[in-house]
Amino acid sequence: TVRVQAISRLELDKMTLDDVVARYILGVRERNIRVVYLRPFPHLAQVRQRDGTYKTLTAQETNLEMIHRIRDGLAANGFYLGRPSAFPDFGGGWLTALYFLASLGVTAAFLLLLDLYGWSRSWFAWASFGFTIVAFWGAYAVGHDDIARRLWALGGALTFAVAAGTTTARYFREAPAPAGSTSGDALAGLRCLIFAAGVAALGGLFVIGLLAQTTFMLEVQEFFGVKTLLVVPPLALLLLYSFSPLFGNAVDVREAGAAPVRVWQLVAVFVLAAGAVLLLMRSGNQPDVGVSDFETHVRGFLTTLLGARPRFKEFLIGFPALFILPALLPADRRAVGWIIVIAAGVGLSDVIDTFSHIHTALIIGVLRLFNGLVAGTIIGLFAQWLYRRFRGPAPAGEAR
Repeated sequence: TVRVQAISRLELDKMTLDDVVARYILGVRERNIRVVYLRPFPHLAQVRQRDGTYKTLTAQETNLEMIHRIRDGLAANGFYLGRPSAFPDFGGGWLTALYFLASLGVTAAFLLLLDLYGWSRSWFAWASFGFTIVAFWGAYAVGHDDIARRLWALGGALTFAVAAGTTTARYFREAPAPAGSTSGDALAGLRCLIFAAGVAALGGLFVIGLLAQTTFMLEVQEFFGVKTLLVVPPLALLLLYSFSPLFGNAVDVREAGAAPVRVWQLVAVFVLAAGAVLLLMRSGNQPDVGVSDFETHVRGFLTTLLGARPRFKEFLIGFPALFILPALLPADRRAVGWIIVIAAGVGLSDVIDTFSHIHTALIIGVLRLFNGLVAGTIIGLFAQWLYRRFRGPAPAGEAR
């Protein structure tokens, strides 16, 4: 069994030749496509001559040009034309044992997260590990260990996303003063970003380990819970930021419920709700809201420029928020902390979502994360500069 890619006639009629070629090359490089089903291109293409003029090709020449471009693009990315080969159906007792160890690792991470927030109890460990053992081997005995692995993969993704966001807690609890210099704030921001992204990437590796199977690589089976992964961690981090002593902002739930609601808070809730709905509609393999032409061009530009396109939710939202956090004065952190943790939760959840696409080569996911870190750092540096420029020097006595 191999993956086949085709473009529908309706969609093909709206695309340019460059877009068609880029779509097929992207599918082979990043979507594990091994057979490209070409439909005739319905328009006449124009090619630029050496003298700068343009020549309109015939229908036959246009389709030959499409084939040549796809062939050359695949060759440039290390692929060659020939008979497609399927993945070997690897497996065996050793692989099952590794799946089981990965499941235990996810359970251990969950227990560690509970302990960080002071919610752990002496009996949690043996109960959690015992449940993991019974659930995994029980599912394996009836031939459905994939269900257990998918559940643990989702649990691990949620656990590590929240754990990655929890790495920001010290900046609110201890309220360390910013370095006050461009280089010092930049280094502090880079440490904050790398630490949080590293925890999220570790969670992504656990997800990969649990779903490393041919059926997932061919997308016959998929990681389920993408929408849950993108929404639950940001909301969980917001609640933890508001009510957990670990973030230094512990507020009694009853007091919070009795507090008056301000207009700006209602507006903020409305904006967040709208953003969450849009995020849900845009997520998943079959999103309810399509990609605009502008975003399509931006994606194509980033792919051409960087090879592996970074995710927008990472380098535009989550990573800059993490980078600017250490540079904020303590009073400003308290004022915008809820925005920071939500943005960080969105970006860090997306890191794990990147690695949950098992049909995409691991190296592509790593390159996407690296490119996202670089782009997020650049945007974060600019955000720090803007903050220092418009915030001005810290008032006396506001260092802590």
